[in-house]
Amino acid sequence: MNGAGRQLASRGFTLLELLVAIAIFAILGSLAMTGYVELQRQSEYAEQRLERVREVQRAMQTLGQDLAQIEPRPIREPLGESLLPAVLADDAAEYRLQFTRSGWSNTGGLQRPTLQRVGYRLDQDGLWRDHWNALDRTLALEPVRVRLLAACARAHPFMTRNAAGSSGGRSARACRAPTIASALPPWR
Repeated sequence: MNGAGRQLASRGFTLLELLVAIAIFAILGSLAMTGYVELQRQSEYAEQRLERVREVQRAMQTLGQDLAQIEPRPIREPLGESLLPAVLADDAAEYRLQFTRSGWSNTGGLQRPTLQRVGYRLDQDGLWRDHWNALDRTLALEPVRVRLLAACARAHPFMTRNAAGSSGGRSARACRAPTIASALPPWR
C-alpha cells in the first residue's frame, strides 16, 4: 500500500497531455486574437463613418442656416459695372450657389453690414463655403474660405442609379453637388 500510494502521488501530467493542452490553448488564443483584431478594425471603421456623418450634418446645418437667412439684396460685380442677382446658382460658375444672407453677427462692433455674401463651391478637395467681409467686393478682396466637407473618396452604390434605373452601380457622379437652381426663388 505504501508503494502504490507513492506511485499515485508522484504521477503527474505526461508530455503528450501537456502538448495537447498547449495546442488547445494556442488555437483558442489565436481565435480570440483574430476576433479582437476584427473587432478593433470594425470599431475604427465605424468611428470613421460616424465622423463623416458628423461632418455632413455640420455642413447641412450651415447650409440650412444660410439658406434660411437669404436676403433679396443684389451686389455689384467686382469691377462695379453691373449687379449680380441676390441668388445666383450656376453649375458652370466657380460658385455653384452664391447669395446674400442676413444674420452676420457683429459682436465686436466693427464697421460693417450685417448682410454677407456667401458662395458655395465644389472642387477636388471638397465642399467649400466662402464669404466676403464686404458685401460689394472688389477684385482685391479675398474670400474667407471654410471647408465644410472633405472630398469624397469613393462613390457609394446607394447614391446613384445605373442606366437601367436600378441602384447599385458605382459612379463618380455620386460626389457631385445636386443642381439646385430650380429650387431657389427668382430674386434679382
